[in-house]
Amino acid sequence: MLIMKKIPKKNIISYIKLILIFIAICMFLHFTKIGCPIKFLTGISCPGCGMTRAWLSVLHFNFSDAFYYHPLFWIVPIVLLIEIFKEKIPKKLYKYLMFFNTTLILVVYIIRLLDNNNPIVSINIDRGVFFKIYIYIRRNILCI
Repeated sequence: MLIMKKIPKKNIISYIKLILIFIAICMFLHFTKIGCPIKFLTGISCPGCGMTRAWLSVLHFNFSDAFYYHPLFWIVPIVLLIEIFKEKIPKKLYKYLMFFNTTLILVVYIIRLLDNNNPIVSINIDRGVFFKIYIYIRRNILCI
């Protein structure tokens, strides 16, 4: 007989809160047309740039486009499963898996940043809010 372990109510409430916060942030970013907050602030694409488009492509069974938008789209469900079963995974293995996934994401991110022909990931510092604030301060306050 299969015995199911009861999920504590506080865990369920925590997950619901996280989901609602995520939805609120997504709605804010969508309606303000900001898109990626990291790219908006810095002008530099974030490591997850293209992930949403990749998963939309997966939902349309267009895996070549998904890979084009973000070559690590497939890592998301793996990381989610690792997080869901975190308590059942030995701590050392959990740390190794997360370190491996993080390293893989960073390596792919750097490769994508260095590819000048990549239309998905780019560095345009002059388009970031921080740079615009810097220029404003430099011209109008410091008079340089």
